[in-house]
Amino acid sequence: MEENNNKEENIPKEVIAPDEIPMPEIEQSEIPPLSGTETNQSEILKSEIKNMEVHHHPDLHHKPKKWKEYFLEFLMIFLAVTMGFFAESYREHLTERAKEKEYMKEIVENLKYDVIRCDKNSANNIEITKGLDSARVELVKAMNGNINGNALYYFILRYANDFGQAVFNTSTITELKTLVACG
Repeated sequence: MEENNNKEENIPKEVIAPDEIPMPEIEQSEIPPLSGTETNQSEILKSEIKNMEVHHHPDLHHKPKKWKEYFLEFLMIFLAVTMGFFAESYREHLTERAKEKEYMKEIVENLKYDVIRCDKNSANNIEITKGLDSARVELVKAMNGNINGNALYYFILRYANDFGQAVFNTSTITELKTLVACG
């Protein structure tokens, strides 16, 4: 409770406009001249130069390395490049496995779609066969002299050109063939 009271006491009760905030007094000696003399400018440049960091070149005169150090450096570089190669090969293997699974899913979906289409075609073809069978009966009747032209005409027009053909979805297989051909 006391903490809340202390916090509330620190909050000002009224808002002060920015013009009304008192500014601290600054002595004239602390402010550098705007259009200073050349001596002031040269003093500033000298003080900046003193504060600059200097980067020295590395010592180029060093002792010759022993052959073991060269071998160790070569071994480290060789291992780094070899590990990079293995890491890249493993990453490619993982992406190829993911693509392989995706293609398998697409092929399964295509097969499900093809099965549904084949079932519908089969049912349609059975109905067409029954209709053509009826048309044949009408043709046999016509040969005996009992011709019913309307029934014959109906059966032939309705069922003669309507056989369903099996057309399969081969988009995924075609895509895989082009990938293998390209390489």
